[in-house]
Amino acid sequence: MKGRPGSKWLKLLQDSGIVVPEILKMPDEPSTLSQHFERTKLGGLEPWGWSPRSVTLLVPLAEHIVNSADGLIQRQLLTESSNLRQCYYELYSKVWITNFFRQWLHDHPETHEVFGSPNELPTVCSDEETLRHSIERKLLTARGVVLKAPLGNSGRQVKRLFKQAELDGPLGGWCRNILDRQSAVLVDGMREKVADLSRQLFIRKNHIRVHAARQFFTDTAWRYLGTELGGGLRYLSHEARRFLHSTVGTQGKLLRYWRKALVDLGQELVKRNYRGPAGVDALLWRASSGKLRLYPMLELNPRWTMGHVALKLERSLCSTARGTWLLITKRDLTKAGYSSFTELWQNLQTRHPLNIIEQNNSRRIQSGAIPTSDPQQCQSVMTLLIVGHPQNSILGHPNSILGHPNFHFR
Repeated sequence: MKGRPGSKWLKLLQDSGIVVPEILKMPDEPSTLSQHFERTKLGGLEPWGWSPRSVTLLVPLAEHIVNSADGLIQRQLLTESSNLRQCYYELYSKVWITNFFRQWLHDHPETHEVFGSPNELPTVCSDEETLRHSIERKLLTARGVVLKAPLGNSGRQVKRLFKQAELDGPLGGWCRNILDRQSAVLVDGMREKVADLSRQLFIRKNHIRVHAARQFFTDTAWRYLGTELGGGLRYLSHEARRFLHSTVGTQGKLLRYWRKALVDLGQELVKRNYRGPAGVDALLWRASSGKLRLYPMLELNPRWTMGHVALKLERSLCSTARGTWLLITKRDLTKAGYSSFTELWQNLQTRHPLNIIEQNNSRRIQSGAIPTSDPQQCQSVMTLLIVGHPQNSILGHPNSILGHPNFHFR
């Protein structure tokens, strides 16, 4: 890290049962990073995501990685200008995951009634003529169109279009720019969102771990806001939960097919020599017929994700508790009438004090609020964990968390 968090905040985490990792301050000159591990062997390296920037930073540590199967792949990533690095980068593209899922749907036609048909997936357009035709076709059956650049996350490089004529203005310029820089634009019909869901994976050569789904929140620009913890998908409506547990044809449950699709995805990543964490966003939506549908592979993030962090934090909750992990921005503070993240935290200590209990020989959070980033050092955003009993009215209602009647979180 560029700077070490405050000792008071680190002690708060430890006293709450949250595991605090070893923290190393980043040297002024990154090339000297290897000196901190001069006599240390590393089982592996897992940056937040493999990118040109992370590769450059970690190159000095390549010689410290042990000769395990996964370690050899990571050393290859760091020491060679090979196709493997480019192969990893391609996985970030929405074109790649769209094409993978399109083929999967072709191979599993029995799932079309719940996952939709291949024709309902985004159209990958590589030129302006195809783009205009695809938009015209989507607008025949949808109230609007979503345009996506292949690369871009957290709602970045995504636009809405409601009329074909909008292509003659700034939006058309954006599309031409993306076509020029990224070689494609994805065109998808707007879907009536019921809930955002995500599933986290961890990829090893001989094992693909798929975690259970969690509901998360985004704002109107598709930026991540937070994740519900504990209780699985109990925050969803009865209709939604009944749909997710429904039977697909005569073959099996929807949840089993969802898992199978993710395992098949993981196996494809293994073939491409990818190892490590991944997150897959899904969308529960309502078709024009009124029936619910699940888009199980809306986006692939071949890296650590906020969903992974949320699941780690969920381990610190007691078994009966549920919680919400939130990102609070500087703008949120202003809207709620606070001058700083420290002031917000001081207020929450009074309104939602921590209650820690012993469970299974470990400390667990039963209720209360705890900042998962140091309030005294936060400048633009602070992460916050709110925990309570299932009957606690604050859960599932982030609007009430900052305690201001004019504040709306979502």
